[in-house]
Amino acid sequence: VSVAEGVLVEQRGDTSRERVMARVTLAAALGDLVVPAGLALGAWVDLGWRSVLGLAFVVSVCVAIVHARSRELDRPLPRDEEDDDLAASDEAPEAELTGLAALRAALSQRALVRLSLAGTMIGLLDEVLVAFAAVHLEALSPGPASIVWRQAALGALIVGGVIGLMALERFVEDARAGRVLQLACVLAFVSSLALALATDLVIASVALFVLGASSAVLHPLVKARAYASLPGRPLLVNAVAAALVPLDALAPLVLGAIAFGTEPRIAMLVLALAPLGVLVLARRAK
Repeated sequence: VSVAEGVLVEQRGDTSRERVMARVTLAAALGDLVVPAGLALGAWVDLGWRSVLGLAFVVSVCVAIVHARSRELDRPLPRDEEDDDLAASDEAPEAELTGLAALRAALSQRALVRLSLAGTMIGLLDEVLVAFAAVHLEALSPGPASIVWRQAALGALIVGGVIGLMALERFVEDARAGRVLQLACVLAFVSSLALALATDLVIASVALFVLGASSAVLHPLVKARAYASLPGRPLLVNAVAAALVPLDALAPLVLGAIAFGTEPRIAMLVLALAPLGVLVLARRAK
């Protein structure tokens, strides 16, 4: 998927990287929208989680078959003069570098590393947020009777994300991308706080909707900047991001320890700091 994303972004034609990333992320968000709807439907028809997991397995196999039959993605990527000027620096990896040497050169790009760290923090606002938000919502309204309403609240997060991405794809401009990123970080921080401090499902649902709309646009904007910091080398950009995977694995464990030692609300408050980290790293990556 990362290979396909990189090729799509670099072979963008007259379309900006931000707009291509918005379209890619929107496609993913539409897929995510199926999850809470499917879980709510499964609960409504009294379908067990094993059956839902089996259905997800079948769908995954079908998707894998589609990818296996897709056309070859390993082909040269274009580089225009604007990209060459952007990449020109004493630290920029040369085109002939390959393998570990190229990865070491990419890791020396401070802007790319900072943007990749920002991307890791944005990841906390995706699956990790959903997991801890689900625990938080159950604490607000416990019991099986409210499971459909809790899934609807989580669905508000994804619906907000879809709407935010649709607006970004339609109206994003390179000149305004930085301002949009800053505004989205602030909105994500405020709505995260509102979610953590919510006392009922209605307030939590509104907070999740705003959080979804604001946090969803962070990934395409930051990832587009990461690709632009090393134009024509999307595999290296994603390799640097992959080098930070241990942080992705560690963060949920730390948040889980906080929630277990205190309460889920405290973990949500800590999670609310992620958008501020994204804002600081993105500003320093200029």
